[in-house]
Amino acid sequence: MKHIISKYSKLLTLSVLVLTLTVVFSCESDDDQSAPNSNFGPASVTVYNPESGKEGAGVIISGTNFSSIASENKVWINGVEATIRSVSNTTILTSVPVGATTGPITVSVNGGEAAAGPSFTVLLPTITSLSPVKGGVGETVVLTGEHFSATPEENKVWFNGVETTVTEATATSLTVTVPQGANTGNVSVQVKDGTVISGPSFEVTTEITFELQLTELNDDVEETAGPSADLVSWPIGYMDLNSSDLELGERDSDFGAQIIGMRYINVTVPKNATILSAAIQFECDAPGAGPVNLRIHGENVGNSPENTDALFNTSSRPKTTASVLWTIPEWVTAGDRGDAQKTVDLKDIVQEIVNRGDWAANNAMNFIFTQEGANSDTTGDGREAETSKSEGKGATLIIVYE
Repeated sequence: MKHIISKYSKLLTLSVLVLTLTVVFSCESDDDQSAPNSNFGPASVTVYNPESGKEGAGVIISGTNFSSIASENKVWINGVEATIRSVSNTTILTSVPVGATTGPITVSVNGGEAAAGPSFTVLLPTITSLSPVKGGVGETVVLTGEHFSATPEENKVWFNGVETTVTEATATSLTVTVPQGANTGNVSVQVKDGTVISGPSFEVTTEITFELQLTELNDDVEETAGPSADLVSWPIGYMDLNSSDLELGERDSDFGAQIIGMRYINVTVPKNATILSAAIQFECDAPGAGPVNLRIHGENVGNSPENTDALFNTSSRPKTTASVLWTIPEWVTAGDRGDAQKTVDLKDIVQEIVNRGDWAANNAMNFIFTQEGANSDTTGDGREAETSKSEGKGATLIIVYE
């Protein structure tokens, strides 16, 4: 009986010892599970490489007490969270997030207090100037600034929200065209799907072509400049309001040299419009190859009065400061209505008139043609143009403005 009791007593003692060791090892095992995070002190941020960069650019953050487990670290660039690419206890590789601005980089490990480093410079694209600053659809515009991509396709540009295509690019300039549908407003740029940056305003202009053909009596007139064939019947200053053609730079058989007036009524160009070009298109009535030089002025009034038969009615009218000399090339065939029959550009004359305080849309505009320099002395070697009263087409005023 003693032996049995002694045997069970030893077994009991052994069981208690095994149970005790099991509990001890179990507790030590639980303590080991929290060990990986227990040795970290406060994190610190010391230096970046590089110290500046564009959105999406990589940045190496150097410091101490980072976690080697990426998910246990958080990084912000001036308050905008960045994605972590790789980590060690002393470095974090991240990239500049979209929307970040210049400011400190901060790091937090395991939800601990964030450690802030020095300021990091975010290099955002910037538009400093536009050339030109206004224009119509299709106009080429150069954006000057900083931090663009030299690859055209990596840049996006909008004119007041309407996207265009970048055709040429450097780090400091982008070349684009004004897109269809654009309106006046700010030009914006985006590089590599980054932040959209707004720049200066661009004025989108509308180009309008106004055309008006002379069709009414007394719209185109001739004034005798002399000497005429019969000074008694046709004195200098005599007004012919019903000529069958217009002698440009040649002598009329009855009236001699001519001063020509071309009055257009209901010119719809608004006050202070920007004149891009202007011309009068004639139609050849009879060919000629002799010398013809005509000085063209505008009548310097806001609303040209009707032509009358009073002597010197055309030459006595006030003339614009602006004028042009039209040296007319040879006219070959009757009925021609091309570049040879079109005046040189009259835009400065028209601009002076529409800038007047008394000008208004639908007023009348008058042009005065006077011989200057070498001109034909014959009655058939100058230039003869159709009038508003002839079978051909009367002269057409063409004004392009915005």
